[in-house]
Amino acid sequence: AAGGYWLAVGDGNTTRIRVYSATNSWTQIGGTVNMLGDEQFWPSVAEQNGAPVVSWTRFPQSTGDILAASWNGTSWNALGAQVNSGVSLRSRSRVSDAGQHYVVFDDDDRVRVRRYQAGWVDVGAPIGPLGTVEGHLAIDGAGRPTVGAVQRTDPGSPDIVTTYRFDGAAWQSLGIVDPDPARWTDNPQIHRAGTQTYLVVTE
Repeated sequence: AAGGYWLAVGDGNTTRIRVYSATNSWTQIGGTVNMLGDEQFWPSVAEQNGAPVVSWTRFPQSTGDILAASWNGTSWNALGAQVNSGVSLRSRSRVSDAGQHYVVFDDDDRVRVRRYQAGWVDVGAPIGPLGTVEGHLAIDGAGRPTVGAVQRTDPGSPDIVTTYRFDGAAWQSLGIVDPDPARWTDNPQIHRAGTQTYLVVTE
């Protein structure tokens, strides 16, 4: 949205997309993205060629399905059947400068990244050891996916935030973000601004 914002909202039954207008009010884009009655959580929106793309988690039963859709100017179109293949949570959408749509999500107690190419394909292997969750994704200026995630440790011990970058063949560790090892760290948010990549954590 040139000069504005996209906002994805999940109300428990549907996922809606609205765009911030020049009149400083939120305008819904089309109808609801998904009309199924299952609960919908963790919507995430990004911009691709001037239009929104969105991913979210649907709970048809006890497992989570990661779904995604794009706006073509008049309607929402599903991007594949579903993004994931396991028990998944917490999707985040990002679009690279080259226009590629990536989704990061928790998948069977690991973080996984997939890219849409007429279907969802893996970007490398699952990230980190078991217990690596809450993945958040940015795409740097060179088009490299970069992920911040929480690595669960022993029960009763503080969790740590770890970072990874995809080098075209595999995920390489960028190290642990641990400003105070005596405190719990959680909910990493990673973003690119210009040529810089920033990571924010809750401590």
